[in-house]
Amino acid sequence: MMKDSGLIIGIAVTILFLAVLLSFQEPKPLEPYGPNIPAGATVYTRNVLLSWEFRADSRTTVGIGLSGIFKIGEKGRLILDVSGTIPVSCTVYEVYFGDSPNPPYYKTVRCQREIVIRGLESGRTYYWQVVAITEDDQRYRGQLWWFHIN
Repeated sequence: MMKDSGLIIGIAVTILFLAVLLSFQEPKPLEPYGPNIPAGATVYTRNVLLSWEFRADSRTTVGIGLSGIFKIGEKGRLILDVSGTIPVSCTVYEVYFGDSPNPPYYKTVRCQREIVIRGLESGRTYYWQVVAITEDDQRYRGQLWWFHIN
């Protein structure tokens, strides 16, 4: 029993350490950020994959706390219980895209942060913007990004 208890305590300490370490990360912006094509870049293809980042919050990430994941098993042994369900939800994104600095609505994307756009014309500049809509209906508008097709 002592061996098992030591292992379980080691796992608990590791999880606690990781939770503390992750809490000290630099805060992310509240709006979509980090486009895969930097603003003002020149692109040499007529089909592009546009992707972005969005900060995680309690409604869009899987969370595990220390309470409730350890249970007493047979013969009084402490066991790690991973049988429970973890609630997961996803953010909805409205993508605005076009050849105007005020791009029109293009498409809604759910649970992913990328979109493929095909058939772009050489010599044109395209603009795009992403609005994240969280489960509680909060809207976060990202910056306007643009690229030029060569």
